[in-house]
Amino acid sequence: MELTVEFAAPSDDAAIRALLRRQPMPGRIQIAFHREPDFSLGCAVTGDDYRIVVARAPEEIVGVACRSARRVFINGREQRIGYLGQLRVDERFQGRWLVARGFSLLKKIDGEDPLPVYLASIVDGNDDATGVLVRKRRASFPSFHEVAPYRTLAISVKKR
Repeated sequence: MELTVEFAAPSDDAAIRALLRRQPMPGRIQIAFHREPDFSLGCAVTGDDYRIVVARAPEEIVGVACRSARRVFINGREQRIGYLGQLRVDERFQGRWLVARGFSLLKKIDGEDPLPVYLASIVDGNDDATGVLVRKRRASFPSFHEVAPYRTLAISVKKR
């Protein structure tokens, strides 16, 4: 099966949202981030300037990631930094070269619009992401280093 990694087109939105519905983030607690009615609205939260990358099988989107940039203050100076997020790979295609191809395309974006640093977050207990990106990363992957833990709280809206 031929797989490609490329920039998403607006017409890919429904297929990206379908991927998010069927592929929750793994971890001690699985979390699914549904992006209805528009996937890109969530990317806009992480930065003003974002690019969506997809992995495409012949009939479906099987992976997605987003690179965004925003202005922040670091040590009292305003700077543009990047954020890598929204990474999902359909479980049927995990362990293939999709992440490497995605990083290759993200490297191209950074070459056109270089940023001094990128932030990313990995849910505690997501051993797959920690293994691929930190513990057993390939030499061609960017180097990820833990900066600080942070917590996100959730409120259940369903009665038990």
